[in-house]
Amino acid sequence: MYTLRLKFVTLTIAFLLTKYTTSISQERAPQIDLAELKLEIANTEIVDKISGRDSTLTPKEGQNLFVVTLKGTCPKSGHIILNNSGFQVIYDVKISQQAPAVNLMEPADAYAKGDEWDIPQKGGFSISTFYIDPGPIIIKIAVLLSKDVNSFFVCYPALAKGKATISKKAADEPQK
Repeated sequence: MYTLRLKFVTLTIAFLLTKYTTSISQERAPQIDLAELKLEIANTEIVDKISGRDSTLTPKEGQNLFVVTLKGTCPKSGHIILNNSGFQVIYDVKISQQAPAVNLMEPADAYAKGDEWDIPQKGGFSISTFYIDPGPIIIKIAVLLSKDVNSFFVCYPALAKGKATISKKAADEPQK
């Protein structure tokens, strides 16, 4: 009976130490620079709205709400920090027939890791920290742009590989 109790106590202590050291290692895990994720544009779509914990984002008259899915690979365990202004879209706007198009840059209006959107107040700032393990990662961003825009680039601390493009037909018929 004494031996059985000793084994139980030993196993309990070993379990608690493992749990404690795992949480410490996650707390001390390095911060991963988003550029290390080597994000690529996997999908672009136009939607009617997105909803977060406390708010909903919908396009105004003359706008489309673009959702861009970015896929990458996390090379190591660590923390990533996401914020809406950390993701920018770059697109061309034609001011007049004679003038060349100019590049405009807009911050993302919302972002998501998984299915939960983080939507800051318009012109506001939102930040989240996530612990992730090595392997595939998917991040989504949402941006409100003029209906005249049908392609753009996405940059974060690096430029996402590829160009977000939507067909003119898809631009006229947003998904619900």
